[in-house]
Amino acid sequence: MKHTLLILYILITSGALVLLNNSLKETQEALKASFEILEHHNDVINDHREAIINVHKFLKGYQS
Repeated sequence: MKHTLLILYILITSGALVLLNNSLKETQEALKASFEILEHHNDVINDHREAIINVHKFLKGYQS
């Protein structure tokens, strides 16, 4: 009986680890996608920042 319980425990634990591994892989892919989106947003924000700085410089030079 002890061996049967031990074998069941090992099988159930192995199944749980497989499920956990699959879940971690999915989470990793989701994080990679989120990171790519954040990189794109960062690029857009930097472009907007540069445009605002250029407009500010233009207006500052226009006032002089």
